[in-house]
Amino acid sequence: MHRCLRVPEMLDMICLYLNPSLCTSDSESGYDFYPFRHLAEVARTCRTFCGPALDHLWRSAILAQLLVGCMPSDLWAVEKAEWPGDSNTVIGRGFAFTPRASKLSAVVLTPPGFCDWSLSHIFPALSVAIPEALFPNLQTLSWKQRPEEFHCIQLFLHPRLKSIDFKLHSASSTSLLSTLATKCPNLTELSIESVDFTQHISELVCRLHFLEKITVFSLASDALTHVSRLPNLSSLQLEALPAKLQVSFRFGTTFPTLGTLELTHPDIGPTTEFLRLCSAAPLKKFRASFAEFVTAAKMHKLFVAMTVAFSHWTLEELSLDTECPKSGSDPTIHLIPHHLIRPLLCFTSLTVFSVMSPIGFTLDNEAISEFARALPQIVTFKLLARHPDMSHPPGPTLECLHSFARRCPHLSVLGLALNGDKSVSAVDLSKVQDGVLHQSLVSLDVGHSPIWNVIAVARFLSIVFPNLRTISTEREDAERYDEFDEGPEWPEDLKRYRRWIEVQVTIPAISRTGGGEDTGEAVVELVKQRRSACFDFL
Repeated sequence: MHRCLRVPEMLDMICLYLNPSLCTSDSESGYDFYPFRHLAEVARTCRTFCGPALDHLWRSAILAQLLVGCMPSDLWAVEKAEWPGDSNTVIGRGFAFTPRASKLSAVVLTPPGFCDWSLSHIFPALSVAIPEALFPNLQTLSWKQRPEEFHCIQLFLHPRLKSIDFKLHSASSTSLLSTLATKCPNLTELSIESVDFTQHISELVCRLHFLEKITVFSLASDALTHVSRLPNLSSLQLEALPAKLQVSFRFGTTFPTLGTLELTHPDIGPTTEFLRLCSAAPLKKFRASFAEFVTAAKMHKLFVAMTVAFSHWTLEELSLDTECPKSGSDPTIHLIPHHLIRPLLCFTSLTVFSVMSPIGFTLDNEAISEFARALPQIVTFKLLARHPDMSHPPGPTLECLHSFARRCPHLSVLGLALNGDKSVSAVDLSKVQDGVLHQSLVSLDVGHSPIWNVIAVARFLSIVFPNLRTISTEREDAERYDEFDEGPEWPEDLKRYRRWIEVQVTIPAISRTGGGEDTGEAVVELVKQRRSACFDFL
């Protein structure tokens, strides 16, 4: 054997290349039923390869497959069920490679050839035969077993565990939380799926001092105070925040290493109050989705709080979403003017900027130009409405897209309601200077944008954004109509959807003809056929 193959790093690189999680399947069906066979073959080649290959082979395991599919057949006794609805009983008699496993996923899985079965028959026997931890070097545990088997998670807890992910099914399951901090004091990642149990989870979090990632339903005020002081916390994901915050943050920077903050369904009031208590956190990603009908005034207060809570130089992704407004509510209180969004322009390093309003925004071309000047690194930009107010048509015209073409070279996805009814003529095309073409934009979401002249709009977009391939509107579930011609019975949103799809299918032909006033015979022929062609998208 060559001496290079005796270098541990070289062997590890070879095994890493054979890892099924990093390579594609070569099976004809597109799915490899034996993804680890290459590592198993290498492990049987010689003693030099055996150890490194087995480490990779058993580094990540699924418990049910480990017990059934990865053990010799003589280790199992299968008792046939007397009744069709009964589960087969599977009994294991040995674990040979568990010390090599560092990641274990315990999910409900029915192995091939078995009925729906339970591990509750196996765990008691194993706990007696092997009183110590079954996986002594386990670092990551994901426990998704049935509720009646939740208590068996205790067999896999030990001080070396770094990451744990499980679900609390009932109040009786919370008994684990009282001992988890003692058995696993070095946890760095904690993910708990639950309906509530905020107090029990908060008590656990307050006893853990090395957490780096937290994903839970909610945290009480004392737990929020604790996590704000953790020196290595990089990710915090919560579904809700306490209605009344009693947080005693210290003066100075809070959350000194926090990079990701995700709030799934909080109320905007507690969220704004929570952010006001933060100070210049070096956040890179902030996502929030509010399960309420947020007014423009409340959104403005949130924007101002964000400018204090987050560092202006580190934030790269900002995503805010809201629910649709209640029927009959005054649309003017939900419509967000441009000056209320202006505070967010201090985050000049943003690559993702997405704000969904319940009703929409009052913008014009100058406002869009201001966004383009303030966000030169932007890749995804979206300002759209959940339920647009059709009595307030969009202010920006297609001409505003020149601002993005000139100042945002990396922009790939754009979501913005435009007024496509206003004329797009050769005057607009003449403003596209030589060399000021945008090559990066591939997707455009126009929301509820009105449109009339399909050819003119398609010609304009094909010149400014030659690589544009996808155009979408607010109507994602357009119904197929038998008649091609638009009739009075057609809904307005369906008409808009169809015309913008016609723009999408017309752009390629216009690009091939150069986009001049004379679109050429190819475009004219495409216009005649576009009505039938657009239905391929419906």
